[in-house]
Amino acid sequence: INTLVGFQNHISASCPPFRDVILFGNGGGISVVAADLFAQCGLSIAEFDGELKCRLKALDIGQGASMENPIDIPANALTRNPSQTIGELFNLVCRYQPGSALVCHLNIPVLAVYDRIDLLEDVINVIGKIRKSRNLTVHLVLRSDQDPANETLRNHLRVCANNEDIPTFDELSESAAVLNQISVYELYHRRRP
Repeated sequence: INTLVGFQNHISASCPPFRDVILFGNGGGISVVAADLFAQCGLSIAEFDGELKCRLKALDIGQGASMENPIDIPANALTRNPSQTIGELFNLVCRYQPGSALVCHLNIPVLAVYDRIDLLEDVINVIGKIRKSRNLTVHLVLRSDQDPANETLRNHLRVCANNEDIPTFDELSESAAVLNQISVYELYHRRRP
């Protein structure tokens, strides 16, 4: 099912083939683990050039935030920044890395503590607008711990993402596998005479 959903979004949005992946997460080091996971699936992690790194650092997101790829912003810094700043971050990254797929990983149990559902909805809305305006492949990973309250929040965020035509996954490994399959499909079609 994940593969079908990923392909449906990729093809229906007429997304161009992607060269590499941009990872965004809300801290905890999971994004670093994700970089290894995506590499194991044959997907390279986009390397940001010096100018983009300087522009991202100028956003002054907060202590502990990594503006390298993977972009890793601790939950407390994420919740202190208005959605406009996060939107500016995504716009900068997508402008400088136009041939990349974007994977946004939100760790629901960590973010739920801050009780900022509005911010999470705004983040989804922002990446939905960027997906449409820049015509790129976007995945949203909503990780949870099976706690009923967190599952309710995850389901709500899934609906928000669905409204923006963003496929959602429970784990980063699912997103990596689907992006790998899309990449293989695109490579096959580029090689056909």
